[in-house]
Amino acid sequence: MSTNKKPFDKVQLGSIHAAIWQNTNTEGRHYYSVTFEKRYRDAQGNWQSTTSYQRDDMLVLAKVTDRVYDLIQSAQSQDRVQAPVNNTAQVQQRTAAVR
Repeated sequence: MSTNKKPFDKVQLGSIHAAIWQNTNTEGRHYYSVTFEKRYRDAQGNWQSTTSYQRDDMLVLAKVTDRVYDLIQSAQSQDRVQAPVNNTAQVQQRTAAVR
């Protein structure tokens, strides 16, 4: 992913963070991916991040994942509401090709 691209949305619960990325395929449709990280301070007090989780992180990670899932579902529903114009054109193109 480009370092200049900003996440579509973010979820944070405690030290667990998730970034939701909106991508567009070659047909112009959106799809979403997610990155997770755990933020912590090292012995010198500097912020660090990891993608390795301990047992005690699992429930928090699951709750973050649940929130992310809901946000993506909502975004995809919104995408479908806005997509009929494109879908209608695609159906018309397919129909014309079949004739």
